[in-house]
Formats: sequence, C-alpha cells, structure tokens
Amino acid sequence: MAEAVVRAATAAAAAGARMPGDRQMDSVSLLPALETGAALPPRRNFWRSGDYRVVRDGDWKLQLSERPARTWLFDLAADPTEQRDLSGANPAKVTELR
Repeated sequence: MAEAVVRAATAAAAAGARMPGDRQMDSVSLLPALETGAALPPRRNFWRSGDYRVVRDGDWKLQLSERPARTWLFDLAADPTEQRDLSGANPAKVTELR
C-alpha cells in the first residue's frame, strides 16, 4: 500500500495534479528530489513484490523473503552496493525494522 501511495503522490506532482484533500494520506512526492538531486525526505519507505518485502529507514535497509525464508540487513551509508549482510550482527535493528 505505501509503495502505491508514494507512486501516486509522485505521479500527481509530475502531472501537476493535486492529491485528494478529503482524507489523510501518508504520502510524499519524490519529484523534487528526482529533479534536483536533493536528498530524499527522511522517512521510512516500504515496498513489496510477491513474497519479497523491504523497509528503508534512513541508511538502514531490511529485506525479507518468505520463499525462501531469508532476511538481509544493510547499512547503505557504509555499504551502498549491499555486499555485507548485517542481519546476524544486528538482531535488534532487524527487530526494530521488522
């Protein structure tokens, strides 16, 4: 759901349209950051595809797979290409993001 909401806000901004004002939406347009190269707004981002789920909180990225059952945790500031899985060394961060 969150992925679709972020996409909607970004698409609406790109089209010059307004988001619905009759309800509260957890949404942010990524268009300003995409256009200027500025930092993305600080927030948790969630997305999923089938059995694969991801949450990003600042520089932390948690990936979960149901089939096969697997968990990965990355510190993107230190490891932007996601080469070092830190899930075993940081169980508290895994629990927080899960």
